[in-house]
Amino acid sequence: MGIPMILAFNLDARATAVLQKLCDALKLRLKVVPKEGFSLPLGAMVGIPVSASPAASENFDEPMLVMCNLDEAQFNGFLQALRFSAIPRIDLKAVLTPTNVAWNACQLYAELCRERDAFRKKS
Repeated sequence: MGIPMILAFNLDARATAVLQKLCDALKLRLKVVPKEGFSLPLGAMVGIPVSASPAASENFDEPMLVMCNLDEAQFNGFLQALRFSAIPRIDLKAVLTPTNVAWNACQLYAELCRERDAFRKKS
């Protein structure tokens, strides 16, 4: 298992500062990914060798978090702390998995949006 890390996309400076304090308290590393990095494979962002080459991608503006290498206690603690933090709600959250490790941020964003839309239609 690698370093417990949170990848953050499209957070403003205030939300980033609050998230950094939250991650520090939970001993998690925070990596803020700039738009220029959105085309890189998610695994490459956390140091996992990935056999996928960077794909062309579009950008997105909605905040998104990816939780990487968290054990169950870290995962639950992070989500609970995030829920009670001063950060505005972030709907798009994912866990790095063997399925999405070679995806780039835009591919993950598109999949999370599809899942959110499907969930909303069922509700």
